[in-house]
Amino acid sequence: MRRYWTADMSPLNPTLRDEDHLATLRDLVSDATRLRLHADVPVGIALSGGLDSSILAAVAAEAQAENGVAAALLSVVHPGAADDESEFVHAMASHLGSDVTLVSLDMASDGPDATYDLIKRCNHMNDGPLSSLSSVLFYKLMEQARARNITAILTGQGADEAFCGYRKFPFLEAKSRLKSGRILSGTGFLANFISNGTMLGQFKFSEAKRYLGAKNASILGPAAKEAYAPIDLSEIGGGIANRQLLDIERLSVPYLCHYEDRMSMAMSREVRSPFLDYRVLEMGLKLPVHLKMQRGWTKYALRKAFEDKLPASISWRKDKKGFVNPEADWFKGELRARVLDLMGDPANPVYQLGLVDRATYLDLYTSFCNGDNRIWFRDVFAPFSLSLWLADWKSRAN
Repeated sequence: MRRYWTADMSPLNPTLRDEDHLATLRDLVSDATRLRLHADVPVGIALSGGLDSSILAAVAAEAQAENGVAAALLSVVHPGAADDESEFVHAMASHLGSDVTLVSLDMASDGPDATYDLIKRCNHMNDGPLSSLSSVLFYKLMEQARARNITAILTGQGADEAFCGYRKFPFLEAKSRLKSGRILSGTGFLANFISNGTMLGQFKFSEAKRYLGAKNASILGPAAKEAYAPIDLSEIGGGIANRQLLDIERLSVPYLCHYEDRMSMAMSREVRSPFLDYRVLEMGLKLPVHLKMQRGWTKYALRKAFEDKLPASISWRKDKKGFVNPEADWFKGELRARVLDLMGDPANPVYQLGLVDRATYLDLYTSFCNGDNRIWFRDVFAPFSLSLWLADWKSRAN
């Protein structure tokens, strides 16, 4: 095996101004997007309503219009759900003057059985356990792309890692400053995010606990405990850029690319991710911290570089949803009987192999269903997903 790329982490030219860096960033992202529009087949854009995919949609729409082609937008929505992004999807589509194909996972019409079967099918297609239902929604999106004869699809994967888009980054940066004795710098930095409303309003302990040093080993069975080697996610030793690189090389991007690849190839579609262009990644890693996170904004450089191409409601949007769905509600409600049927069985391979402790899991799941906000959806979904995958593997092996 031979490593084909190592990130260039050398500093940017110190004589250049912030405006110069933003201009370079805009050119790189635009070029990376235009390169990935080259195809002998129709190319579409997966539009979430967030900043990253909206930037790609704006650049792609402009480039495609030069060739007399309308931008093909595909989006996942959940009308009526708390996390539905229909408002932002329609705002961006209207801004571009383009139609958008909407996709949803409708538990009400599809029913729990069909949804459960879909989860099992996607688990199999993924070649490994899923960690959330985002993969299922991406599968549905690719299904719609196939129905519309859109062969290649651009996604915004990589932007959060390259430009500090995740909510953990401000917290980790502030913690790093405080630990190094820069008390005023750390408290002031954090205060900006609090006053801007981009952190506390979305803070969920169940999700953030892994960055606070909390461990989740109690649910593990004896075999898993013996092999357990946790990664400390609560530190950014070596600076924020090194923590970003850890996400790019090991923690976040590999998994996200894996499920996007598997779900797209299940429908014979090709995913292309302009933000994972090595030039864009390296630019994001090299940018000074104040251009990644400034005045209470994450991904400040991207927002500023492309603010003239997007509606203000998107370029300066304060909330961050990701590829969301009402998965927690479904797991507590419509899918509960199927979860208990699978996870209540002592013969479940996940218990027989010593990977999960049955009593601890069932107690955790009961607390989750009863509204314990300290428990993250993925805490209870991951063992369930692993069980589905093991059962599928065992049935095919036999």
